[in-house]
Amino acid sequence: MGEIIFIDMLGDGGKIRESYTDLYHMVDLWGYKRCLLNEVDYQSENVYVCTFKDGAADSSFSSAEAKARKCKIILWQIEWPEWKDGELHFPEWRGEKYNIMGEWMWADEIWLSDKYAYELMRRFNPQQFRRFRYVFLGGHPDFGAKDYDGREKLWEAVHISYLTGMRGQKYEFLRVINGNTFWGPNGWGNERHQALLGARWGVNLHQGEMPVITPQRFMIFASYCLPILTEYCADPSPYIVFQDALNHFQPGKTSVSNKMLRDEAIAHNYDLVTRRQNFKAEVDKAVAGMLA
Repeated sequence: MGEIIFIDMLGDGGKIRESYTDLYHMVDLWGYKRCLLNEVDYQSENVYVCTFKDGAADSSFSSAEAKARKCKIILWQIEWPEWKDGELHFPEWRGEKYNIMGEWMWADEIWLSDKYAYELMRRFNPQQFRRFRYVFLGGHPDFGAKDYDGREKLWEAVHISYLTGMRGQKYEFLRVINGNTFWGPNGWGNERHQALLGARWGVNLHQGEMPVITPQRFMIFASYCLPILTEYCADPSPYIVFQDALNHFQPGKTSVSNKMLRDEAIAHNYDLVTRRQNFKAEVDKAVAGMLA
């Protein structure tokens, strides 16, 4: 085997999409190499991990050179699936759709980081299921923050997400019920870091109708020792989450207000992403399983 190399999937302006910066931060913290699409060595024994499917990836990996490759190509699919005409689809950049189940897919293996989505693939596409693998998206001990009880709480919650579709309406509903200090700032870089440090909870609001986790967001909340409040997820394991809190619209009156339960979840989730199932451990295990 050669090296495990992550491909920089660039968006507008030739930069990594902001919503994917945390994944690439894990890549850098754990010392994996990165390359551009046009730097893939198809005749090597490397394993390349593509983190986003778009037209550039389709064009590169559907070429004659790519089809005659010796290397392996993995698509790590962390976008939300949705139903369309009775088939599972995943969003593509600029809102277009594609059916990940098609025979034309160029990846040697497709990684999913939500157990429910993985199970749906097994049920609805048994012929292609051998190409899918569940891979937990872990973190790194140097990412995030500890000492939940010792931090000043300036806001009740942060959501670190785009307020599109249903999510924006739910965000506003929670703000109206709980007051203007409910939500912390929603930004990037140091602004987001300070918001995560000053929040009481990390809140996951669904953008679509599928009851799946958002792997990066859950990893971030766990890394910052924030209790994870989420709308219904069919299988949020191995995380411990609070799903009743958003059903009642006033999280402070639900189970997350119990310190014993909250501390148990915080400790479990932090240890999960930084030690037991950290990013490197899960990536290396998955690649070894693919090559076995």
